[in-house]
Parts: sequence; C-alpha cells; structure tokens
Amino acid sequence: MDAGNWHQVMGKGNRLFPYVNHCAHKGQRTNIPQTAERPLELAAKHQQNDKNVVVGDGTVVDGKRLHQRRYGARKFNRERLYARVSRKGKSTRVRLLQGDTHAERRCGCGVGKRNIMDAATISRLESINAWKNIWRNKVRSGVILGAIAIGLFSGTFLLSFIEGWIIGTVNSDIKTQYSHVQIHDTAFLSNSNINACFMREEVEGKMAHFGKDAARHVSTTTYRLNFTGMLASPYKAVGVTAKGVLADEEMQVTDVWRHIPDTMGVFLTDDTRMAIVISSRIAEKLKVRLRSRIVFTFQDVHGEMQSLAFRVGGIYKTTNAMFEEGHVFVRYADVFNYTGLPDGAFHEAAILLPDIETCAIVAPQLKSMFPDMEVREWSEVNPALVLTLAYTDFMGIIILGIFLFALSFGIINTMLMAVLERTRELGMLGAIGMSKRKIFNMIMLETVFLTLLGGISGIILGAAVLLPVLETGIDLSFFASYKRNMVK
Repeated sequence: MDAGNWHQVMGKGNRLFPYVNHCAHKGQRTNIPQTAERPLELAAKHQQNDKNVVVGDGTVVDGKRLHQRRYGARKFNRERLYARVSRKGKSTRVRLLQGDTHAERRCGCGVGKRNIMDAATISRLESINAWKNIWRNKVRSGVILGAIAIGLFSGTFLLSFIEGWIIGTVNSDIKTQYSHVQIHDTAFLSNSNINACFMREEVEGKMAHFGKDAARHVSTTTYRLNFTGMLASPYKAVGVTAKGVLADEEMQVTDVWRHIPDTMGVFLTDDTRMAIVISSRIAEKLKVRLRSRIVFTFQDVHGEMQSLAFRVGGIYKTTNAMFEEGHVFVRYADVFNYTGLPDGAFHEAAILLPDIETCAIVAPQLKSMFPDMEVREWSEVNPALVLTLAYTDFMGIIILGIFLFALSFGIINTMLMAVLERTRELGMLGAIGMSKRKIFNMIMLETVFLTLLGGISGIILGAAVLLPVLETGIDLSFFASYKRNMVK
C-alpha cells in the first residue's frame, strides 16, 4: 500500500514507525507499529453505512471491524488494535500498536491516554527483525558465515604458528646458549679478559640472602670458565670459545647434551680423559670425528701460551649455526690448573628461570644485589631476539589486518546483494513512514549479526584446532626429511 493510500485512511501528517517482516502485498503477516493519530475514528468516518472502505487503487479496509470489533479485555488493550487489510483479493492481518482515545473508550482502557512504544521496545523489535532477515536466504548467509569463520580461523592459526615458532626459537637459544640471566665481572665483557673473574663463594653467599619470593623462581645456577683460543687438527685450525663447565650443573641449565646423537658420544659424562665436546660444523672444518685428537691453545693469566691435547668425546648439532661455529665444552677440572686462576674462580654464572616472564621479576633484584658486577638478562645478551619478537608482533597485526580487510569486501558484497534484492520491500518501508536512518540501522544490524556470528564460529574453530597442540606444538620434522630426500 503506498503512502497516499495510508494517508487517506490514517490522515495526512501522521508518522508511522513500521516493523515489517514481509511485504503486505504477498499476503503474509505484517506487524506495523505506528503512532497515527486516531486511526479508528478516521476509518469510521470513511465507513459511514458501508461495511468496507475502498481507498486508492482498490485496497479494501474493513472499517467496521477496525472500528467496532472487540477482542475482550484479555486480547484487546490500549497497545494492541487489529485490522484486516485486503489487497488484490488477498487478506493480511495488521497489528497496530497504538493508544487511541476512541478505542480506549470502547474497551475501557482509559480516556485521553496514548501508549506509544518506547525506544527500548523499538530497538528490540528492530534487532529481532534484523536477525530474521539474515535467515531469509540461508544459502547466502551460510556462505558468508563460512567465509568469515574460515578467514578468521586461518588468520588466527597463522599468527599462532608464527608466534609459537619465534617463541620456540627464543627459548631454544636461551636454553642452549644464553640462559635467562648471566652474571660476570664488569671487566670481562669488554675484552673477555681471563683475569676478570669472581669467586663462587661470594656469589653463592649473596644468593643465599635472596628474597624468598624471587628465590623460588630460580630453577638452577651453573658456573663456567670462558676463554678464547685456537682449536687445531692436523688439517686446519679455527678460533673458538671454550667453556670449562661442571657437567652435572651444566646439563641442568643448558640442553646442548640433548643435541648429541647416540652415535656421536656423550656430554663429558664418561671416563674419557681430557674430553672435549665440539659441534658438527667444527668437526667438519677440522676434518675430525669421534675419538679424534685435537689441540686447544689459549693464554693463561700470566700471558703464557698453554697448549692442551683433547680427545673428541661428543659432537653436538643444533639449529643455531652461529653458536656451533665457535663454542666447545671441556671439563672445568681439566683446564683449571692451566689457567693460573685462584681456587674457586669463575668467569660466568648462568641462571635458568621457569620462563621469560619470570626474568622481569628476578633480574631487577639480582642487579640490586650485585651492584659491582654485570648482571644481564637474555634480552641484553642478545638484543636481536627482542627485535625478532617485536617484529613478529608487528607482522602479526599486519597479516590479521589484511585478512579482515579482505573479509570486509565479502561482507559488503553480500549485504549489497541483500539490499538490491529487497528494493521493493525497502521502498514500501519508506512509503509507510520508516525513516532512512532506521532502514540503514536495520541493514547495519544484519551486518553486525553476520560478522559476530561468523567471528564466534571462527574463534571456536581456531580454539578446537590450536588448544590440543598448545603444549606439545606441531612436529615439522617431516619437512626436514622431505627436503633431504629432495636433495638426494
């Protein structure tokens, strides 16, 4: 029914706030809230002695029922008036939510009162209508919901995969090379001076007075000798940093021993005299293998050169190429007597903590406890790791933004199709008094419902896939085996 017909029945200047589920001309039920002024009296005025009122292009309004029909106190109140509107031979029941003076007087609901719907009721009805409109085309809505869910899941999975990969790399470097916190003499870091050492008893004495809250975070501590020198075989010589360690303590702080294959020896735990653990890269450069003899030359505290013959007791292989290029491990007792250092002297104390977050709690307390020594966190030992984490977070935001930007085009396209398919319906809504703002709000509500539903589905799908591998991770070893097979 166009605007002109409604004005003839309802009176000019009246404004309707429609809530239409389907087009009235299709013969389906239509709910039309409105605030027209005295529609029943106007209909009765047009009725006169006829049962029906014919208006406009053949629309028939049952004025008698509109004016006289009673539903009793149970069904008829000041918020519900019913009318039967016929168009082109089809009958449609219209519900008018309107407080009318004449109608209230007829049903005993009060005189002179208007009961117009409040904003909350209108908003609720608009939300319900928007939700129903989504499912008018289930296939189209299902496709866009699936696209949103899969897109959000893919972005979440990719971000989680990259984040886990980087964090795993950082944790691997910490456990293999850096540990969470390192303590050195202040003069050692400048030029790796062998004389810049500290006494273990002094450090352990201060650590004994460590605060209880911080001490419970410290997993274990190991002490090392660090000195540089030349490692030579009959074929070649390379510069390396030798770490004189206590094997039992070292194995609790670092995981280098885990990277020694069963066929490549052990980590200084056998009875081999003057054993040394080297990397696979150093072994390849020196052209040596397990049980081969090599010579390590370094300078003691007096400036004299010391040359010690070692036998390869283990060969490790990690994913850190730079670490493998220049680090070897020997027993503390095998080299200490040749350094000229006082008894109980060490160059480095390495502290392992439960996780990276704990380091932010423990490191400041250690720095205040050792003001005359150099206390460094893992992020200070290798700032490139922090830069890698920050870069990963930034790239994650960019990637997620690209995914959401691409999904927005799919949502816009779907809603544009929905609007173009409903031009007649939207035109009728405007004709009977629905403002452009309310039509726009209805479309936006449908978009919001689609996005929220698809987003929740994507999050649930992502959680279902990621939670089982949150602790164990994803085994990517098959990629390495595939690459080796391709090389062969």
